[in-house]
This record gives sequence, structure tokens and C-alpha cells, in this order.
Amino acid sequence: MFPEDWTGREIWSRPVGDPSSLIREREDLSTKLGIAIRRNAEIDALDLSDLAQSTQTEFQSEWHATYTKINELKGKLAKLPNLSDAHISDHVLFTHRREVEGELWEAFSINSMSVVLKNGNGANWNAWSKQTSFKVYYCLSMIKMPPQSEYQFRRSPAFVSIKEFGLWSKRFGGDIHDGEKYSPEHKARLWLKKKVGEHGTKPYAKPFFIDEMISEFGISKRLAERIWPEVVPDSWSTPGPPNPNNKK
Repeated sequence: MFPEDWTGREIWSRPVGDPSSLIREREDLSTKLGIAIRRNAEIDALDLSDLAQSTQTEFQSEWHATYTKINELKGKLAKLPNLSDAHISDHVLFTHRREVEGELWEAFSINSMSVVLKNGNGANWNAWSKQTSFKVYYCLSMIKMPPQSEYQFRRSPAFVSIKEFGLWSKRFGGDIHDGEKYSPEHKARLWLKKKVGEHGTKPYAKPFFIDEMISEFGISKRLAERIWPEVVPDSWSTPGPPNPNNKK
């Protein structure tokens, strides 16, 4: 998904400005969940023994339907993006993030891919995802299990088989499972090579290109500085014209 546009910064993205829409979505789901839980509790408290069988069946059917709704709402709450570590406000990046995380969640839910914990056991995704305390931190490759899980630890790194990921990713077309090909570093290298080919002689001073790689591809200054001598010709090592962004 988004092989040509993915920068790697998506995992740290959040809605632009105040993430009120996501907050409202969480509050709305929580309200609906509370109503459903309360209704099931009301039915549980009823003494149905004196009612006709058909009436008992109606209450039982309602209870099961509400129970299913409760699990659906819990899953939707757990699926919402975690913003605790998100620091990049960008609409496009966040839109891509939600779409990719949604596809991954679906893959784990239907066992297209399995999540392996630090002890080598598989995550009980379908059961845990119905608990609002279940958290997935995609940016950290970590999950937080519900307190009632079968393991003593609550947090664990989450691992996925490269083979399973490769097979799953083919459904989106292209070689998107080739992480090296679409890494921010690789994109920065291609961009710089393209600039060298376009200009021949250096059109601007080195800091301009360093800043562009950092802002466009989200790489560190240290990495950009390392890419520079590995890509540009010797003729570009001499001082060039000033950074156009500094012109008034």
C-alpha cells in the first residue's frame, strides 16, 4: 500500500490540529458500549422463569445480539489509532496510517498473518481484541495484552513471519514487502541521484540538499550527511550557490 508515497513518518502521525474527531469517535463508541453492557445486565437480572417460552426466547435472542454488539464495539475501540507517541500532525500521513493499520488489523483477525510474542507463542488476537484494554502500538511493534490473558507479562514485542507478510502484501500489488526498496533512506538516495543527473553542476550549496532530504523523507541529519558523499560526484564537494530558501 502506498509504495511510492510511504515515508516511514506515518506511524508517528496524528490528525492535523486538535484530534477532536478521533476523540469524539472514541467517546461515541464508549457511550454505545456502555448502553449495550447496561442492557445485557438488565436482561441478566430478569427472572424469566414465569414467562412464556416465546417471551423467554425473545429476551435470550436480544441478550445474544447485544453480547455480539458489545464485542464489536470493544474491537472498534481497541482498533482506534493510539496517539500517545504521535507527534507529526499531517492529514495525508494520518489517512495512510489508518488505512494501513486497518488492513493489518483485518489480516491478524482472519489469521492471514500471525503475531508471535516474545516467548515464541502466538497472540490470541481474536479473544484479546474484544477487550478495550488490548492495545496495539504499531510504531513500536508492541502489543499490550488484557490483564486476564494467559501470560504473566502484559507487554510484548510483536513479530510477524517475513514469509507470511510477503504473501499477504502481494494482494496490494507490487513488491511492497521489499522494505529496503521503499525505505526513507533508499528514497532519499534516489532523489539525490536524480538531482545530480538533472543538474550536472551543483546548483545550490550542500545544506540545501541535506535539508531537503530531512524534510522530504524524514531521515536524520546524520544519515543525510552520510548519503551525500556516497551519491554526489567529487565536483559537488566544492562550495555552491547559496540555499534558495534563504533568499529574501
